[in-house]
Amino acid sequence: MKKKLLALLLGLTLCLSLAACGGSTDDTAADDTADTAGDDAAETVTLTVAASPTPHAVILEQCVPILAEQGIDLVINEYSDYVVPNTAVEDGDEDANYFQHIPYLEEFNETRGTHLVDVASVHIEPMGVYAGKTASLEELADGAVIAITNDATNEGRALLLLEAQGLITLDDSSNLSATPNNIVDNPKNLQFEEIEAQTLPSSRPDLDLAVINSNYALGAGLNPTTDALAIESSDSPYVNVLVVKEGNEDNEAVQALVEALHSDVMEKVLSQMDSYDYAQYTARDVRAALEHETCTIEDFKALLSPAAEPFLEEMAQRACLETKKHFGNTVYLFTPLYIANYCENYCVYCGFNCYNHIHRMKLSMEQIEHEMEIIAQSGMEEILLLTGESRSMSSVEYIGQACKLARKYFRMVGLEIYPVNTDEYRYLHECGADYVTVFQETYDRDKYETLHLMGHKRVWPYRFDAQERALRGGMRGVAFSALLGLADFRKDALASALHVYYLQRKYPAAEMSLSCPRLRPIINNDKINPLDVGERQLCQVLCAYRIFLPFVGITVSSREDAAFRNGIVRIAATKVSAGVSTGIGDHESKYQGKEAEDAGDEQFEISDSRSLSQMYQDMAAEGLQPVLNDYLYV
Repeated sequence: MKKKLLALLLGLTLCLSLAACGGSTDDTAADDTADTAGDDAAETVTLTVAASPTPHAVILEQCVPILAEQGIDLVINEYSDYVVPNTAVEDGDEDANYFQHIPYLEEFNETRGTHLVDVASVHIEPMGVYAGKTASLEELADGAVIAITNDATNEGRALLLLEAQGLITLDDSSNLSATPNNIVDNPKNLQFEEIEAQTLPSSRPDLDLAVINSNYALGAGLNPTTDALAIESSDSPYVNVLVVKEGNEDNEAVQALVEALHSDVMEKVLSQMDSYDYAQYTARDVRAALEHETCTIEDFKALLSPAAEPFLEEMAQRACLETKKHFGNTVYLFTPLYIANYCENYCVYCGFNCYNHIHRMKLSMEQIEHEMEIIAQSGMEEILLLTGESRSMSSVEYIGQACKLARKYFRMVGLEIYPVNTDEYRYLHECGADYVTVFQETYDRDKYETLHLMGHKRVWPYRFDAQERALRGGMRGVAFSALLGLADFRKDALASALHVYYLQRKYPAAEMSLSCPRLRPIINNDKINPLDVGERQLCQVLCAYRIFLPFVGITVSSREDAAFRNGIVRIAATKVSAGVSTGIGDHESKYQGKEAEDAGDEQFEISDSRSLSQMYQDMAAEGLQPVLNDYLYV
């Protein structure tokens, strides 16, 4: 290009931005909220699950707060054997169990006459060979004694693992129910002692080796990854399952637990983020990333690193090419409409937080429709409805009615509300909502806890899974973001993009987008600033997003100033807001100059106050094609 792309952004003043996270209440409203919540609280449902102590009970513990948000009290009862958890479910003493794999379940049903069925595959727990008196497989002496479990399916599993190490040969390597009688070649004359699975770890000092299930190994302080002499491969058929009695498969509480257990995306994102050491990347890594036709996760990490800052011009050029290739010169326009600012959370950085004394307001349906009429008259065709995070003051039904009104005036309706359950997202979609935006705020779980001191928002996993619940509820699209400046922005940027990356692979038909907000000053706290996130760093993140996820929409809101937004839409962004107000019920005053009778306070300050008309003209002047909506409903 004749002009350097970064010149579009040079000389711009620093702007601070805050992502929408919810509202707050003054003392009186907080008391009213608590009373209302108490009156409306649904009766708690108890779900009992029998589980092995490690890791099954530990995994289930992560679901307790998630289910509590849905009015389900998950009670985990620990068992140290493999029989009672099944008989307890069969007899109705437990609602479900989680400790076994499918071959064991099938064998148990056949031999015991039980009627148990699996409702979810959760994880594979590899069986391993552990040292006893003999320190390694190579040192195994002739006639050595190896302990294996005495239950039919796990016994065969242990023998198959030993066969894979070349210690024995079975007559049928596909027989999951093999016993020592199926051994046809045993060159070391190994002896096998069949004992209870739970006693295998403690038996090791008296035996040469022991083949142990990972749950019992972990319970004995063994690490399967580092302590096992041999371990099952990742293609093992022994996936651990959640089990109920036949006829209870569709129980709502059981299905809620199934949903809570199925976030493999979270594990992948956190694993990548926790291991990300951006200081290790060099200029050579950055050059290699820019030369690759397809940007890998490793390339993306390099582009987010400090080593990439001197290459910002090259990144901008590459991002611009990707944007033009997939989006042409279009830029989409939308506006937010805040309909309530009550909140039940205490988030220290948010203007709506329940301890910040601001003027609270919740619009009636008449007021909402009046606001929508004013916005629609400006020509806007896409609207984003927002509330504070208060289920009692802004119920799902209230939001649903607002969606129905929005569908009368706008061709596309988005939501940025507190996270809800799948069936509630389905209801909101039926009311007219097209997509859902959820700000994770930060993916740093420890930092998240220090920033969210009270309220339902403290439940980090439930928030993380919100987009997936929305997609399961039928939403066409979902949007993601961290609030840059709350924690390490490079790690948060990595996690945000990987959240999209992994979820896109589970839901390839879904539309996904990213935004990149920075902290903004709030009422009663004008000292809030984005930590170490200047405009150059923000530009770096946005360019890296575009290179890594070329098909994903990228939104830059009015938290950034006009000059920055005018420049970044030429490089990486594909969507901007216009005619923005973060207050409640003040569009008449801001759009038409009339004094509002009453208005709720704003969540944060904005930097770009351009109207739709002005934004449209400015985008066109940049050689872009402003688009109000390109969806057709049939």
